Amino acid sequence: MMNRLAKDENNHMIFYRSLVDAVLEVDQNGVIDAIVDTIINFQMPGHSGIENFYPRAMKIALGGIYDPPIVTGK
Repeated sequence: MMNRLAKDENNHMIFYRSLVDAVLEVDQNGVIDAIVDTIINFQMPGHSGIENFYPRAMKIALGGIYDPPIVTGK
């Protein structure tokens, strides 16, 4: 199951990488602006729709899945 998930995630990465490459050829400044905006304003998926999201996400972060600053945005 994990191999299937990893393959699927890799396919997503390849798709989005190819998409960004193609759009960069059309509107490089617009793409760069959009990427910067996304990075600056990033919030973890679920931040506004999952009850008690931050405490739950912090437990996962402290378990080593990702870093606590990703949860808090700091």
